[in-house]
Amino acid sequence: MYSKTELLNQLLDQRESAISEARGLADLADDSREDDWQRTQRDIDNLGQRIADARLDVQNEEESREFADALAGTGYGRTNKHMANIQSEVRYGTAFAQGQSFNDFSHDKPASVEEAGAFVHSVLRGSEAEARIAMNEGTGSQGGYLVPIAYVSTVLALAQAATVLDKVGTQFVPLKSSTVRMAKSESSPVFAARSENGAYADADCGFGLVEWTPRSVGGILKFSEDWAEDSETNIDEFLATTLSQAAAQAMDTIGVWGSGIAPNPRGLRNVVGLSVTPIAANGGPVTDFGPIIQNVARIKAANYVPTGSIIAPRLEASLANLRGTDGQYLSAPAYLAQVPSYVTSNSPVNLAVGTSGNVTTEVISGDFRQLFCGVRHELRLRPLNELYLATGQRGLVFDMRLDFQVARIGAFSVLSGVTS
Repeated sequence: MYSKTELLNQLLDQRESAISEARGLADLADDSREDDWQRTQRDIDNLGQRIADARLDVQNEEESREFADALAGTGYGRTNKHMANIQSEVRYGTAFAQGQSFNDFSHDKPASVEEAGAFVHSVLRGSEAEARIAMNEGTGSQGGYLVPIAYVSTVLALAQAATVLDKVGTQFVPLKSSTVRMAKSESSPVFAARSENGAYADADCGFGLVEWTPRSVGGILKFSEDWAEDSETNIDEFLATTLSQAAAQAMDTIGVWGSGIAPNPRGLRNVVGLSVTPIAANGGPVTDFGPIIQNVARIKAANYVPTGSIIAPRLEASLANLRGTDGQYLSAPAYLAQVPSYVTSNSPVNLAVGTSGNVTTEVISGDFRQLFCGVRHELRLRPLNELYLATGQRGLVFDMRLDFQVARIGAFSVLSGVTS
């Protein structure tokens, strides 16, 4: 029986042999060997996935051993800095702890923005350097490339930090497979005083599962060859930043307003059971902070601690322009001091309530720690250089997979019909 480390080394040797065979076939430039070439590409792809799984197995085995050594050295029930580091390690299928991000998945030094951009640039160029990377990390038989973990970690970490969802407290969960389940409870157990020999309080916690089914989200990045040539000094960083901003935009839009109609994931706003209260039957303006206070109060009444509200820029400006009878600008009351508003242009301003017409917007408040963003830890890139060759442009298809789930819908409340 091979150890996990020995199995990993065997897989690495097998992939190196497959790469050598593929290079030899490429040098022959013999069309009759096309089937052999395709076979080697499939072998490389398959071995790449098996190696990724084996590396994770080795890492988990080493951490388990370190954890056992730490227990043996400190005694059961005690803690030390070494154990704390193990306990805070990032895991697939587990929400990030405070301060963690996708960059924590890089076993070595995380790639910089410039390094991540350089990889994206190399895919577009189709250079020899890119070919070597693709042979080792890519999905060449499918005409695309899985971004190596150090680079995708950088792009996703930038995207996570740029989202409104991250700022308001949403929990990000890296997913290793296409379907992941995580336990949840719909309500809390009841603790109550009891007399000697008396019965304990009994309550059904309603245990359930959060089940992610990541769906594909992506687009095409297109630019002119002239621009690329004239921007050599900062193009790599620009490409990585552009990809991360596009990913952040997708996370915010889908996470809150995704329809749930295939192929779209379901966002918070369209989850069944969400509390929605119109400001008036036919919509109306916000003339003071009262309606927003009541929206927050509904969350606190359900025993949740709201972490923030999501609003549109139009409403932000209207709230900033509120004035009292003396003509002085109004400040938000202390009650809302711990529930900041986060502004995003993704928030719609063309919703209809009653006879208001398509002119209203909403305030979505809640404990956003009860909203989970599941991100399949991969990013796929496919160059489209020949498609735009006639117009002197280059293209790149980028694709990621994500899903959203709500642990407790009672933690959220929506104030709708706002015409401000």
